[in-house]
Formats: sequence, C-alpha cells, structure tokens
Amino acid sequence: MKRILIFPLLLLLLTACSGPKAEIGPRFSFIEVVEDREQAVLHEIEDIDIILEDSEVIVGNEEMLEKYPRFELEQIPAYLIFENTGVLTKDMVMWTYDLEEAVFYLEDMVEEYKEAMEKQ
Repeated sequence: MKRILIFPLLLLLLTACSGPKAEIGPRFSFIEVVEDREQAVLHEIEDIDIILEDSEVIVGNEEMLEKYPRFELEQIPAYLIFENTGVLTKDMVMWTYDLEEAVFYLEDMVEEYKEAMEKQ
C-alpha cells in the first residue's frame, strides 16, 4: 500500500521540479534627481529596459521633497535605485550622488540578467 502512494508522489515531485523555469522579469526601478532634465542619463544605459520596471526623473530638490518627503538629499544629482523584492514591495538597494556608481550598478544588473537568461 505504501509503495502505491510513494510512486505517484515521486512522479508528481519530479514533474513539478522539471517544469519550465520562470523568466526573470524587470525588477529594478530608479529615481534620478537632477537640476535639469537633460542631465538625466540612466535611461541611456544599454539594454536597461530588460531589467527596468519603472523610473522617474525629478528636477530639483524641491520637487523631490514634495513627492518623497522621507528622502532628504544633501546634493544634486542623486540616484536612488530600488529592487522589486516581492508583491508590491520595493527595497532601496542604492542611494548615491555618484553617477558612475549608479551606472556601474545598473550595468552589472543588466549583465547578471543576461547571464541568467543564457543559462535557461
């Protein structure tokens, strides 16, 4: 009797484990705070659209404080990067005033995504 139950359960487990892998979708967003809209450059990162869920360009500290009063900036430009970590949940993974650091981080995430897609 036990063998009769174990065999179907084992088959069910193997079937569930060997199913198609879920595709990793866009999971990052960012807020780019600049003094002039033309200074916004994170959108120009090559292949950023494959990881980008949402983005926002904010011009000036006043607009930033109006939209997001919990974030107090010491200087502009500023870059805030978030990762979608679950259903309706985003965690800040980076806050920087250095454009190169923000670009490097996002480019690294693009590369990680491409590598994960190649393995599938």
